[in-house]
Amino acid sequence: MLAGVKHGFFGRAGGVSTAIYAPHNAGTGSNDDPSAIAENRRRIAAAFGAPATHLVGVHQVHSPDAVFI
Repeated sequence: MLAGVKHGFFGRAGGVSTAIYAPHNAGTGSNDDPSAIAENRRRIAAAFGAPATHLVGVHQVHSPDAVFI
């Protein structure tokens, strides 16, 4: 189902968030500094060769529901 869709996980190096959000927080729903989130998302998107506006994220809830994008 993911053929042609760039996806992955990022590690612990290279982000700008600090404290409990360190280093690579990309969650727009968190209480992290919005400028840090924006920079992290820019860096993540750059690794994929895409603009940050093309990143998609979800708010994870442990339930039997699935979301398809």
